[in-house]
Amino acid sequence: MKNRIRTIPEIILFAAMILFLAATPARAADILAEGDGWTLTSEGELSISADLNMHYGYRADIPWRDYMDRIVSVTFAPDITYIGCYVLENAVNLEKIVFPENLETVDLRAFSGCTGLKSLQFPDSLKRLDYWSFAGCTGLKEVTVGSQIETLNNYVFVNCSGLERVVILTPVEHIGYDVFENCTSLAEAYFPDTLQIIDLAAFNNCPALSDIYFDGSESAWNKIDVKDYNDVISEAEIHYDVSYDPNNISVKEPLKISPEVVTPDYTRQWDYVDWDDSYPFMMQYTFDYNIFARTNQNFFRPFHGKRKSLGRSPCKNIRE
Repeated sequence: MKNRIRTIPEIILFAAMILFLAATPARAADILAEGDGWTLTSEGELSISADLNMHYGYRADIPWRDYMDRIVSVTFAPDITYIGCYVLENAVNLEKIVFPENLETVDLRAFSGCTGLKSLQFPDSLKRLDYWSFAGCTGLKEVTVGSQIETLNNYVFVNCSGLERVVILTPVEHIGYDVFENCTSLAEAYFPDTLQIIDLAAFNNCPALSDIYFDGSESAWNKIDVKDYNDVISEAEIHYDVSYDPNNISVKEPLKISPEVVTPDYTRQWDYVDWDDSYPFMMQYTFDYNIFARTNQNFFRPFHGKRKSLGRSPCKNIRE
């Protein structure tokens, strides 16, 4: 009995040592990579603190760039107000984003190509979504934007082919060009009565869009400036005076899209429009996949016939 009593402390000490040794390598193995202001676990959880300066100018500046395909979730510290360019571009396995509660800006291409994302929950503090910030996120099913955003910038959700429903809230006034282009599964959209402009090709190649819910009257709807290449807007059924209630607007089964549906070619010949009889003035902007021609007042229109002579044109490279 005395020997047994005497060995009890030894047994407890031995067990404690075993537990300590077993736990130590597990904690070390849990950290896959880390740096100033960020940590990535072996389970793919990326944590970003407010100490990290995310004003990146190049993709090569992203400190976790070599681990993009390992990231499954990301959590931003609550005090972060800005998410920089390319931060998680093409993180194809990213499934969850915990946005900071004080977020104001999501910059250029921050989450483009994150095909594993299924949903987004933006904080009410958000003021700006920059170009291509969620482009090509084909797994997204539904998005809601608004609160403090007045302009939904160009290309934000372009090529999100799995998107079925979009809710745009007050105070959004302007939907930029190509914002929802090639969202081929998009069946429903909700617009606020603050909306004034639906810009060029904002809903181009969205053949499934059948229902638009508008928080305003028919006369208010008719005052909205709908630019070219948004034919689907006029073909959809418009429901007027609908106050947004997430429980009353249900997502319908998306239409089956023919595989022959293709993206219009914006690289075609452009018809000259002389707006003020002054000497022709043209600027050409080249984007990732579209080429547009623009005057100082409006866009040129694609031309479908024989082009008339432009006289002394400074654009010698335009084909006859």
